[in-house]
Amino acid sequence: MVAKIARRLRDHRIVKQHGVQLDETGYARILGLESLEGIVGISTNSSVAVLYAVERGAGIGFLPTSVIALGAPLVPIDLGINYHMDLWLIYHKEFRNSDRHKIVINWLKSIFDPKVYACFRDEFTHPNDLVPLMSGSRESFGFQGYVAPKPFQ
Repeated sequence: MVAKIARRLRDHRIVKQHGVQLDETGYARILGLESLEGIVGISTNSSVAVLYAVERGAGIGFLPTSVIALGAPLVPIDLGINYHMDLWLIYHKEFRNSDRHKIVINWLKSIFDPKVYACFRDEFTHPNDLVPLMSGSRESFGFQGYVAPKPFQ
């Protein structure tokens, strides 16, 4: 299956995200390629830029499963590979007992609550299966059409 995907990628451009937390060789390895030379259309260190570029048709890219559930008009490509990354909230110890900071911390915990938002659960859920599980969240956030905002004209 990977060889079949690799052959098809010759006709596409990759929107690649790079950063210290990402394995630079991971894209090629996952896609079964020796190198990404000649197929990377855009390389950025911003996940928002990857989303924006993929939504606008600049290429294909690796995105969180939640983007489709939140309304992005994208088609998931199932490579049979799942990547999980934990989200951490880190703050200075002097804020531990601050009521003002507790409000922000509790708010952040609530918006990433896996009991409320299926996309933040530890177990993998296919993006298409997340759509009905996240319909209430999508409506309450007001996502319609593109998830990334359109640029000012």
